[in-house]
Amino acid sequence: MNKVQIDKSCGAVVFKIDDEEIKYIMVEEACGFFSLPKGHVENDETEEETAIREIKEETGLELSLIPGFREIQEYDLLDRPDVRRQIVFFLAEYKNQEPHIVRSNEVKSIRINNLKDTFKLIEYDSLKNVLLSADSFIKKSHEKLRGMADYSSFTIETKNLMLKKATESDLDDIYNNLWRHEESTRYMLWTVTDSIEKAKERLRKSVKFQQVEKYAFFVYEKRSGKAIGFAGMEEIKPGVYEDTGIAVGPEFVGKGYGTEILTAFMDEARKCGAHKFVASCRKKNIASHKLMMKCGLSFSHDEDRTDPRDGSPYVLEFNEIALS
Repeated sequence: MNKVQIDKSCGAVVFKIDDEEIKYIMVEEACGFFSLPKGHVENDETEEETAIREIKEETGLELSLIPGFREIQEYDLLDRPDVRRQIVFFLAEYKNQEPHIVRSNEVKSIRINNLKDTFKLIEYDSLKNVLLSADSFIKKSHEKLRGMADYSSFTIETKNLMLKKATESDLDDIYNNLWRHEESTRYMLWTVTDSIEKAKERLRKSVKFQQVEKYAFFVYEKRSGKAIGFAGMEEIKPGVYEDTGIAVGPEFVGKGYGTEILTAFMDEARKCGAHKFVASCRKKNIASHKLMMKCGLSFSHDEDRTDPRDGSPYVLEFNEIALS
């Protein structure tokens, strides 16, 4: 049996604090994918030396690393089963410098956004998890950010459901009711969680994320009290809200819960002064299409997308409704 080789790179989550908002640097690579500044270890460099060098080569910033933060992203290479890629990420803050492209043959653009908008550039959950860990570390480390909004007690109630924030006690429910079911991932961008240990880590990330994202929830069935799914929406621009995903476990499909959630989101958006609500689903997802039509949305447009899990193409259908 061939020994698996480790292809190692190092980089950093590079951020600044702008008017008490954390903003992150993402670099668009020549291939079109967005990532954090990173690159392969050269010669006898330490991990930290590689990260500092790569930050400078990709963004022009000369920075020191913040002690106490180290996250690892690992994945197998589909075209080389004997190689496992390992990326070590550190943390670095910039204040009195401006990032700029140094090597235009390697970096197409540099984006600086808050966490929510940064997530829109990222296709892989593992990289999002690195950013979530960094975001939590930064907020704990910076005194002036400790008063940032905490939505851990925010809820939305429907006839049969409670939309509220995840807690550590939800582990068995969310794992057994949703995360372990292959059929629930068919039209989504997340993958099956195949062990309770992996579910623990996924739940930990969910708890952190939902505390700072107002409209990110677990879905709880009132009758049973169980966590049966997740749901979310966000304001994508002033006065326009969009769903970020609604999923309930296979045992709870067909009970009208999706209609309750989508209707509740539209009502909440309307209360916040929104004039339009947008929802999307894959073109082949007939059930979600019917749900949106039932809730009064109408077709807007289609977009071609690529599934980051396997590279397969799909068409994403957008539907919308005027709220005012």
